[in-house]
Amino acid sequence: MDWYPGGLDDDLRPHISECLAKSEPFALVTIAAATGGPRPAGAQMLVTSATRFGFLSGGCVEDDVTLHARAVLAEGTPRWLTYGAGSPFIDMRLACGGRIDLLVERIRPGDAAAIAIVEAWHRRRAIGYFSDGIRRWCVDADRIDDVGGEAKPLARYQPAQRLIIVGRDAFALALAEQGLLLRWRVTLIDPSGRPERPPVFGARDLDYMRCNVAEALERLSPDGFTAIAIMTHDEDADHKALLTALAAAPGYIGILGSRRRSAKRADRLKAAGIEARAIASLRAPIGLAIGAASPREVALAVAAQIVATRRAAGWRA
Repeated sequence: MDWYPGGLDDDLRPHISECLAKSEPFALVTIAAATGGPRPAGAQMLVTSATRFGFLSGGCVEDDVTLHARAVLAEGTPRWLTYGAGSPFIDMRLACGGRIDLLVERIRPGDAAAIAIVEAWHRRRAIGYFSDGIRRWCVDADRIDDVGGEAKPLARYQPAQRLIIVGRDAFALALAEQGLLLRWRVTLIDPSGRPERPPVFGARDLDYMRCNVAEALERLSPDGFTAIAIMTHDEDADHKALLTALAAAPGYIGILGSRRRSAKRADRLKAAGIEARAIASLRAPIGLAIGAASPREVALAVAAQIVATRRAAGWRA
């Protein structure tokens, strides 16, 4: 079996956008229901006549799904597929012993639902995607419960993860690299204003801002799908950055430092009028407690904590 690098792409919206821009039809495969297995309902694959992205089962069924998807591309008729328990494909059992039910549908250029998915992605809006293979539509996340009947979203799309880092030392650089590796949208803010771009792997995809934190966050407009990591090592700079970050109400705020400094920092924030609930939401010290010591280990601990926070809130993308 050949390597399948397309399986690393969990967020298919960039590929949907590219297909629409090229007026290229594609097949969209979605897990409608899952019992066991490594992938949840809503996970997807995108298949064109020449390539494919995403994965559904960790390698058990992707080749067969691709054949079905290309048949759907040619014929236009959607297919419902079942793998695992109760599947008609007796020679294709899931190693986990579970079951997945898939919808395979052809998406033509100009499809209104596909366009809505891409527009919501660019505008950082959460939406639900509904389809029975013939009819497709999207609804804003806060209106999903208003959809009548027994209709349930086939997939939910959340704004892409953003990571804003304040700092300029090795910890900040390592976290920027980790975020880029995860395909997050990463911004590094260096209040010192040094002109050289940060020397990180994947730097061309890094948004680098040489200004104060308040100005940067005003321009970036953090939302509930944004994580902010403050790594300046300066108590006064940390305090100013925290005041600005807390006012922006992102989904995650973490700050580098010891537990001893955390107590002192909390007292200072309370004196500045910050509510106890907001102070308690800070991840300080930043990152999961895995005994991390080196910059890259700390970056791994921070990224893992951001993922855990996002999943606990029900974020899909």
